Amino acid sequence: MKLLSVKQARSIWFINLVDLVRGRSLVPLIPGIVEKYKFQIFPTKPDELDLSKGVKFLAGTFEKDLKEMTVDLTVFNDGLVADTQSSTEDSDDFLNEQLNWIATELI
Repeated sequence: MKLLSVKQARSIWFINLVDLVRGRSLVPLIPGIVEKYKFQIFPTKPDELDLSKGVKFLAGTFEKDLKEMTVDLTVFNDGLVADTQSSTEDSDDFLNEQLNWIATELI
């Protein structure tokens, strides 16, 4: 059997965001996240920033191995969820890049 397409490849990483951001607000990072990954849908109102329900960044792009893919990101109090239409490895690579970028932005 040959795989023809992937509808959704989801990676879920459990991480305590309070530890990651060292108690700082994630709000100042939103414009950078939107710009870096070209998200088309992202939080613009305070009521969309409820981490217990998930803060959604949708229809972004992520480049890997000179290939651009669509990515969605949802941020929760206790973790991150990334969806691509290629592979969970690509979703993992996106989350890894995302966390490394956030860490450098917060230093």
